[in-house]
Amino acid sequence: MTGLDSFTNPQEIGALYPFAGTEVVLAIAGILLWLAWHVHQMRTENRENEAAVELYRKVGTARALGKDGTEWLPDETALTREAGTGNGAVRGETADKVTGVTT
Repeated sequence: MTGLDSFTNPQEIGALYPFAGTEVVLAIAGILLWLAWHVHQMRTENRENEAAVELYRKVGTARALGKDGTEWLPDETALTREAGTGNGAVRGETADKVTGVTT
């Protein structure tokens, strides 16, 4: 039981939830955690983007992306090796000499 009844003076009743009085501290902690998460997320995404850009420079965007525009990397080492030899085809694919499109 709470010790309250219908005759209790409402002005004498304090907060009925845990950690009363810590709202400001908890709000500041929540905002700081939220900002820290954003910083962490930006750093992680920047690292991933730099790795993707480096791969695209090595093998070319047309080789690293699938026909639907999503990333398609069957074997990154094979793509890098073939990019160095000038052959853009992977696993039996042929590259069109004029357009560079693989089939």
